Amino acid sequence: MQALTKYALWTNAYPPIESHTKLTQQWLYATAKERKAKIIKMRVKEDTRFVRSLQDLIFARIGTLRSSLKDSAVKAVTDGYGLNGNDYQKVAKRVEGWLMDDNYIFPQRDNAKTLDYGNPFHHQAIISILRDEFFQKSSSFGNMHPEFFKSCHETRPELKLPEVMVALAATAVYCTLHEWKNGQRVNLSFTQAAFKDIYQGHINTLKELWEKHPNQSHRVMSALYNAVTKSRAQPATASSSALTMLWLDEVDEA
Repeated sequence: MQALTKYALWTNAYPPIESHTKLTQQWLYATAKERKAKIIKMRVKEDTRFVRSLQDLIFARIGTLRSSLKDSAVKAVTDGYGLNGNDYQKVAKRVEGWLMDDNYIFPQRDNAKTLDYGNPFHHQAIISILRDEFFQKSSSFGNMHPEFFKSCHETRPELKLPEVMVALAATAVYCTLHEWKNGQRVNLSFTQAAFKDIYQGHINTLKELWEKHPNQSHRVMSALYNAVTKSRAQPATASSSALTMLWLDEVDEA
């Protein structure tokens, strides 16, 4: 169901439970209308009990989408954050460093000793997850629907990734890193109850960046789109290598 997938990746990957019935009704109605199923359309509109009987099945598809993202994160995180090896104490210490201050969303510089704070959410693991899940094949959702990636910037038309999609991938990385916090991986379920707050934190960060620095936000998100679609476009850059630009007013908006 295209409407459900778009909602989960553009609007809210963790919709509140109290909204499930209304959203299910909207999606079923839109699907019935699209397929010219008049009887189903009328029943969806008038029979709330019928809608509720289907909502768990519908929302299970969002859970499946999140689970698939988490599966992609397992390999990307293990390789991308250097968690291989039998020195469990060393791995645990490395995980602690990545989780501190959300360091895991930033890519490493060429010397691998410092982080590029000018490119939030550009860590290679996040890019790999997004590419594998949404852009890997010609039939992948992102490649089938490029119209969904339009710019919201007034003067900059470059395609960009939606904040929800990026926040969800970053949350999958957080979950997987936590699986390694003791030096050995222990599987965690990627559930709404356990990780919604982490997801919402990333959403708040991205929204704040857009509200305070729309030019910088657009550069970051359009460069991320280029990265996951394997474009040769250069990544966005900040005005200072040590700048945590997300919370400062003096970011260069040029």
